[in-house]
Amino acid sequence: MTLRIVQWTTGNVGKRSVAAIARNPGLELVGCYAWSPDKVGRDVGELCGLDALGVELDDVVCQAEYAKTPTDLDLGSWKIAAGCVAGIAGSWQGRVNGRTLVELNFRWKKAPTLEPDWAIEDGWVIEVQGLPSVRTKVNFLPPPDFKVTQLADFMVLGHIMTAMPAINAIPAVVAARPGIVSYPDLTLPLPRGLVRP
Repeated sequence: MTLRIVQWTTGNVGKRSVAAIARNPGLELVGCYAWSPDKVGRDVGELCGLDALGVELDDVVCQAEYAKTPTDLDLGSWKIAAGCVAGIAGSWQGRVNGRTLVELNFRWKKAPTLEPDWAIEDGWVIEVQGLPSVRTKVNFLPPPDFKVTQLADFMVLGHIMTAMPAINAIPAVVAARPGIVSYPDLTLPLPRGLVRP
């Protein structure tokens, strides 16, 4: 359901509110209260300098680069010989008129050094370029009582992170309509009743 919105004035903050309302498909700007007499009767888009703003991706592309290990690797469950692929850098890009507007990147490596030896950040880095630009980093750390004696112990954190979204989504999947559903079809899966005493 689209909500009908009336904006109160078009000052410094009001202009930003109008732009946000116009960009939101769930909101419809149906009126604007203007404080100055010279603004009465004029289009709110004109007052706020809007270009009205919708965008649809022309193309989504996937690109990948690979890196090799300079030495033999023994990972326990399998081995990677020197000169073979031990790292991947992938990117999905949503484009409009040849310009990338949305980009999702990842870098994974199985060797301590690679050729080329990419810089890899732990966790997730989320960046939105705009006015203002926003950059945040999410790290995944073990709890204080976590006992680590070898790399395999530390990998448990990644195993848990991989399993939990599916486990927490079970109630939403069961309650969903018949057929195949994906994340956009489900409510946000949240953990409940899992706080340790």
